[in-house]
Amino acid sequence: MQDQQKTVCLQCQIEPPIFDEAVCALHYSTPVDYLIKRMKFGHQLSYAKVLGSLLAQHLSQMDISSVDAILPVPLHKSRLRQRGFNQALELAKDMRKYHGLPLLTSVTRVVNTKAQTLVKGEDRALNLSGAFSIKSGVELPRHIAILDDVITTGSTSNELARLLKAKGVEKVSVWAVARATADL
Repeated sequence: MQDQQKTVCLQCQIEPPIFDEAVCALHYSTPVDYLIKRMKFGHQLSYAKVLGSLLAQHLSQMDISSVDAILPVPLHKSRLRQRGFNQALELAKDMRKYHGLPLLTSVTRVVNTKAQTLVKGEDRALNLSGAFSIKSGVELPRHIAILDDVITTGSTSNELARLLKAKGVEKVSVWAVARATADL
């Protein structure tokens, strides 16, 4: 296993996130941005296999043995009906082939928020406030990895991490295919 150098972005140094760590395989630029957009909005699910495999290979160079479950970022049921699939769940399918981690399905998106791509950076956290819920009576594992396609401001991951930690989760990692700059 290769020893990975960890870096902390400037924004995270200024305002530390609620999640404990983030791992991104790629930078959100050409051609990665094209592949992700085509996957999400062009129904090119074969791209999810490629992107999920790239992330899984990247993670295989790290010690992820403490992770107990993967939480694909949930979509609201109306957005799921509109899109026809959850891109994070599609990515998770290929991730499981490599790492065999169980999927956490007890977290749902209960508020149909405006798409984050339509919200400016400083308003993204407010857009997601209270958007997620955990089914009652569910016992959560100690270490959960949130899986998403892109991290931009970290607002989605922060909101999920806030909820998970309030329910007793000790560590929340975030795994994403790509990292975008936060100046959207």
